[in-house]
Amino acid sequence: MEDNNGLKKIKSRLYKKDTLIDKRTERGSLETEKKEVETDWIEKEEEDFKKMPKPTKTKKKLSIFWIIFSVFILLAVSAVAFLYYFVGFSGFGAKIVSSRNIDLAIEGPLVVESGERNRWYISITNNNDANLELADLIIKYPKGALSLQSEEVEKERRALGEIIAGETVREELIFFILGKEEEEKTIEITLEYRITDSNAIFAKDIKQTIKLSRSPIGVSVKLPKEIGVNQEFVLEVEYVSNSESLLKDLYLKMDYPPGFEFIESSLNTFKGNNVWKIGDLMPQEKRTLEIRGKLEGQDLMELTFHGSVGSLKEGRDLEAFITSSNSVVLRKSVFDLAFLVGGGDISHTSTGSQLNFSIPWQNNSPVEIRNAVINVKLEGDVIDSRTVSVKKGFYRGFDNLAVWNSSSLPELKSIYPGNSGVVELSFNLKKDIPVTTASEKNFVFVLQGEMTGTKIDEDGQIATVKSNISKEIKINSEIEIAADLLHSSGPLPPRVGQENVYTVSWSVSNFYNDVSGAVVRASLPSYVSWIGSVSPSGENVMYSPSAGEIVWSIGDIKAGTGLSSPPKKVTFQISFLPSLNQLDSTIDLVTRASFEGRDNFTGSILRDLTKILTTGSIKETTVDSSLGIITQ
Repeated sequence: MEDNNGLKKIKSRLYKKDTLIDKRTERGSLETEKKEVETDWIEKEEEDFKKMPKPTKTKKKLSIFWIIFSVFILLAVSAVAFLYYFVGFSGFGAKIVSSRNIDLAIEGPLVVESGERNRWYISITNNNDANLELADLIIKYPKGALSLQSEEVEKERRALGEIIAGETVREELIFFILGKEEEEKTIEITLEYRITDSNAIFAKDIKQTIKLSRSPIGVSVKLPKEIGVNQEFVLEVEYVSNSESLLKDLYLKMDYPPGFEFIESSLNTFKGNNVWKIGDLMPQEKRTLEIRGKLEGQDLMELTFHGSVGSLKEGRDLEAFITSSNSVVLRKSVFDLAFLVGGGDISHTSTGSQLNFSIPWQNNSPVEIRNAVINVKLEGDVIDSRTVSVKKGFYRGFDNLAVWNSSSLPELKSIYPGNSGVVELSFNLKKDIPVTTASEKNFVFVLQGEMTGTKIDEDGQIATVKSNISKEIKINSEIEIAADLLHSSGPLPPRVGQENVYTVSWSVSNFYNDVSGAVVRASLPSYVSWIGSVSPSGENVMYSPSAGEIVWSIGDIKAGTGLSSPPKKVTFQISFLPSLNQLDSTIDLVTRASFEGRDNFTGSILRDLTKILTTGSIKETTVDSSLGIITQ
């Protein structure tokens, strides 16, 4: 109580006006007594900690409560979202859209032929109570898909707009698929849509697997059954389109066996000596690649060739649609035989040609061969049998056989190991081959050679030995191009200073094989003007004013054109204004027209030329030649 009274007195004095505090309560001083600190304070601290009262469980229980509460809220929200979007449930009477209530299906074939034109349907049924808004159909095509225009397609988006509740929408898919036989391809379909009062995009997708039952291309590798060691031979790779669509940018690849030596091919190689660019292939079109080479190896060795056709992406290996294989047996012949023309080999020639064959032979066996006979049979209607000549031999016309034996060629009586010689044969080909239908094409003739003899084995046994050789030679197609000039308007004969208009007519005939890449070119002198008026209008005729060149791009010409079917024709007009320095002359109007195209059967480049067209080339000058001379 005393302390309290003293405190009150101080407070009254502190707040009293004009009052000074003259006496202060003295502050106590700190103790200076030294005390020792115990060293076992750590242990005591641990004991004190253990003696401290344990916290209550109130906070822990509170934390568990909030965790359980949070999980409950999360599950509740998830359940509501699930029911809202996937089940379509709402306790508030709203129209809810669920992806489960949308039927998305692909209808169509599950097995198709590669390159075949096929049709599928995509059906979308909206079983929701609400409409689907701004619906888009996204189509991801399988690799190798082509449009109806033969263009590669990968992805497409189609706007469907609004799909009403209960409505079914069907979309048509028509395309080709390219790939290997037995390969599986996948179509992926996605439906994207929105719902009322939402900016979110929802989606539903399906996939459909399609199996290819056939390659878009057929390939066959053709070889002789047996080939002599180091003997030249021709390997044929025939490829045909099985597709209903144009196949673009194709490549062919050959895998050779060990010991094969490449000599040449009917097409220029694209890469190395085993890859060719064969370009585009029309539906059902068939072509052949010829490869010439020779083989080395052991006697009776079987060697296999593999031919593949497919697409070639930059920096990658060939993606083959199909691969075909064939094998040949390598045999060391007793006799070496060959058919040579001018010291070299030929694979094709033209009608009317005179062919002089030399047939070298050699004994490869380690023993003497006696009474050898060489026979060469001539097969093919293109050979003019009346012109066959056999040097130091004879020709049997009834069976088309040229024969050499020891009676006509004494050196065949006895042939020691390593001995060799040459026989000679010549004949002409017919100038014209009768053709009545378009199917009559791709003519050839064949020489079948055989050399036989007898040998005596080490045990005294007499045995007959034989070697064979076959040579097929293809006949190039024959091209004929003609140019005619008709006078259309202007004075006859032409007069100085007065314009004359002429109609130029070109026609092309192709007799024996299909031809591709056909082009006709000619030029106009600087004093002749191009009018045009090309007929038929569908023909691709272009004129270059700067070069004065006319180019008629024909493209493909079928065999028999001009024989079993009409020739290819085109006409166009030119004009000519004579000048004084051309007076009393016949003036050139169009240069020689040159034809160039590739023979699809032989691989040869075919060429032909027309005459120069002048003012004297019109038909009227056949009656009066002066009608082509410039007058004044």
